[in-house]
Amino acid sequence: MYKFNEIRSVGKSERIQNTSFVDVSGIYGRDEDKNTLLRMLCESSEQHPHIISIIGMRGIGKTTIAQFVFNNNEVINNFDKVMWVCVLESFDEYKIAKTIIETLEGSTPNLGALESLFQRISRSIFGNKFLLILDDVWLDDYKTWEPFYHCLKNGLRGSKSLITTRKESVARMMESVDIIVVKVLPDEECWLLFRRLAFFGRSQ
Repeated sequence: MYKFNEIRSVGKSERIQNTSFVDVSGIYGRDEDKNTLLRMLCESSEQHPHIISIIGMRGIGKTTIAQFVFNNNEVINNFDKVMWVCVLESFDEYKIAKTIIETLEGSTPNLGALESLFQRISRSIFGNKFLLILDDVWLDDYKTWEPFYHCLKNGLRGSKSLITTRKESVARMMESVDIIVVKVLPDEECWLLFRRLAFFGRSQ
């Protein structure tokens, strides 16, 4: 009964750059994951640098959990510097490095060489206990990640890096000390979220 002759064009959807802003009151569920991550971020660690990865399928809530801890007062008070970088598939080293420096120093450096950017990061974090959140990491090539790994060692012991990714291979490549695997919401929490959206602004 139905015949599809051809698909003339298929548009490639653009990945949206997530920001660190979130309405905490609108987060449903994930209490166990949030509390586990808070503990990992705030407790002392012998590993330096200490890398934590959040793994899960698209839309499962990885970024939301990261946004929650980024805006949490206990986390903010535990670090001298807190940085947020949305990475996406391309893993643009220059863009990532410049974003880190801009967050640390309040301005974007006019530097063209990648080596100069890494040296600037290393100097800027020296003597600081930092939290760096890299959201939506796809690339699992260690050679690309290695320069970041080494220059971040210049931060104070207790500094942490938090990665969100869909790929377990990324967490392994980055030598994550701790991994949180985000699973689907329980039925009760799914219903609470659905009810909030379906009956928004009306009596339930």
